[in-house]
Amino acid sequence: MSSGLASRLERRIKRLQGNALTGIASSHLSGGRNEEALHAAWRAADLFQKSGDQAGLSVALASAGNAPLLAGELPEARDCALQSLSVHSEGRVSALILLGSLSISAGDYSQAIHWYSESLKASLESKDLLGEAVALGGMAQAYRALGSFERSAEYLELRIAANRRPKRFENIADSTERRYGVIHDLIEVGCTLRPEDPKAGRSLAEALELAQASFHSRLQAEALLGMADMHIHLGELSKGHYCLAAASSILDHLNDPQDCRELLRIKGRLSRAAGDRDAAIRLFEQASEASRKAGSRTEEARDRTSLGELLIAAERYSEAQRELWTAMEICGRSFRELGSADDLKISLSQTYNQVFDLLQSALAAGGEYGKALEVSELNRARAFADLVAARTGENLPEDCDFDFARIQEFARASGSTLVEYSIVQGIPGAFGDLAHTRVLIWVVQPSGRLEFHSAPWSLLPERPRYCETEDEIHSPERLRGLGSAATRESSGTSLLLRWWHQHLIEPIAEFLPSACEATVVLILAEDLFKVPFPALCDQHGR
Repeated sequence: MSSGLASRLERRIKRLQGNALTGIASSHLSGGRNEEALHAAWRAADLFQKSGDQAGLSVALASAGNAPLLAGELPEARDCALQSLSVHSEGRVSALILLGSLSISAGDYSQAIHWYSESLKASLESKDLLGEAVALGGMAQAYRALGSFERSAEYLELRIAANRRPKRFENIADSTERRYGVIHDLIEVGCTLRPEDPKAGRSLAEALELAQASFHSRLQAEALLGMADMHIHLGELSKGHYCLAAASSILDHLNDPQDCRELLRIKGRLSRAAGDRDAAIRLFEQASEASRKAGSRTEEARDRTSLGELLIAAERYSEAQRELWTAMEICGRSFRELGSADDLKISLSQTYNQVFDLLQSALAAGGEYGKALEVSELNRARAFADLVAARTGENLPEDCDFDFARIQEFARASGSTLVEYSIVQGIPGAFGDLAHTRVLIWVVQPSGRLEFHSAPWSLLPERPRYCETEDEIHSPERLRGLGSAATRESSGTSLLLRWWHQHLIEPIAEFLPSACEATVVLILAEDLFKVPFPALCDQHGR
């Protein structure tokens, strides 16, 4: 055998070995064996490099990035993705999807949309059907994390359409898995859209029909649970009870503890919708205890949060606070331990935010205004730490101290009046009304005395929109113009300026200093950063 032929044969063998190792790496990754997956992927990359196969090397590098991603080692995963893109276009789809997943892990959902959009274009150009489906799923996930549920559902529907396209040379196993994926996505669409949207009901009904035709019991139960939840939200309690009973019958045969916990939750929501608050509390207590015994910390946090919400509505504030403090502790610990488990991290982040809101509501409704202020400050610090971690990869120290006594000490030492605003998602029963969102206002006077006021957010006509663009919002000229007497009298902003003064300043006006030279420190939240406070005026134009 000539040396040239032997060399070509050796390169061919190395490429085959590399392909096999890449497949083995994917198998290990699916089984949660990250170290084995990383080892196999790097062995494949080494073989491809030695054989001169740049296309295979690109794919192997993209595959190697998935293991550190799941382990939370984001810089290493990013390096693999960028190396893959620089080597060859063959691994472009996988590398771009990896960058999208990295952005979601870092909480940068807008950047994730960019990378998934690029991967979608690349997969369409290369006719990579699997890459197309994964990219569409990533887009849906990113939009859901941003709270754009309609857009998320649109991308899920596109993935459903992609998976329904006939595939050539497809084996039975792949065809069956694709059909199950369609059913799962239909359920996701139904649960993502608002219950009032007709598409939600149609998607769940179609999912149930396909699951029944496929004899897939679990998917049937999931579709029925989604339909039960939808009917409960719509107030159609008899239909909700029927779907719940049908799902319960199926899940009893499967005998899965996780399914039993989900049944308890939906029964709890059904009892709450029917007005039986005590029964709902008992059911969520059972779900919380079952989650604790199963060691499912994220589920326990969600169950305790729902239980805390019900206890606030029942005006059992001390019990609600106990449940919510525990939920906050679980969320904080789990959030740090999850690494880059994208779906869990997004879901837990939403629970974390809800816990902070509900705990502020429970403390304030129970008259513990200083503690509520401490929680508000803790939430701001957490949001800032998350932002720093997302942009720099550095984690800030966790031992933040927001004792109310220190806040009072600062007010006394600086001679300032501190005014802090917090927008929280409330619940029926808190503060004696049915407002679902509230503005909480704390005033810490230079003497250290604390005053508190809350108002339903629903009283406000709309979120603040005073300017045409973000540049104008931050324009000093615009703010000075809003503050001028001529503008206040002639512009269409006059009513809004008075409205915000009425709801944000007048309730606490008696606690603010009257001297012009006195210092007032405003600590704002969310959309209130867009309110031009210096330009606000009362009904007399002052």
